[in-house]
Amino acid sequence: MKTIILITLLIVYNSVFSQENHTREEHHETKHAIAIVLSHSSISKGIQNGKTKWQSFPSWGINYNYTINDKWLLGWHNDIIIEDFVVEEHLSNNSNQILERSYPIATLIMATYKFKKHFSFLAGGGGEFAHQGNFGMVRLGVEAPFHIPNNFEIFANFTYDIKINAYDTWNLGFGVAKLF
Repeated sequence: MKTIILITLLIVYNSVFSQENHTREEHHETKHAIAIVLSHSSISKGIQNGKTKWQSFPSWGINYNYTINDKWLLGWHNDIIIEDFVVEEHLSNNSNQILERSYPIATLIMATYKFKKHFSFLAGGGGEFAHQGNFGMVRLGVEAPFHIPNNFEIFANFTYDIKINAYDTWNLGFGVAKLF
């Protein structure tokens, strides 16, 4: 009986470590990643019932990243806040006005620097588009990716969107990526 248990443990041990090495090798060969992200976008200058209020809205993202080398990725990140909302817009002449937003879509070109194995910095720019108006924007953030078998990756990210001459957004997201 002890022999059967020992043989079974050796087979399982060998299988686990063979799969781990194979997965690591596959990951190094991948250059592309497509991710789906579920986020909450928080706005500190939201307006509700005529009062300025911190508000949070659900959002979805679809990201594409291309791996340049072990430390750098270049990507195209897109997301949509799936609600209508009202914010206080900061104008260039230092005045404020009320701005309605309806399902705004953000699209950005992003650079990612892998600082550690499970920690990356993100920075990039692009725009936010809605039928009420468009804004240029800059995004800064951090991401924590973890590789899982079959060339998948799960991650959490925290980003800050600076909408030029408008409102800012904090985003907390969780996603899954397919590496190929």
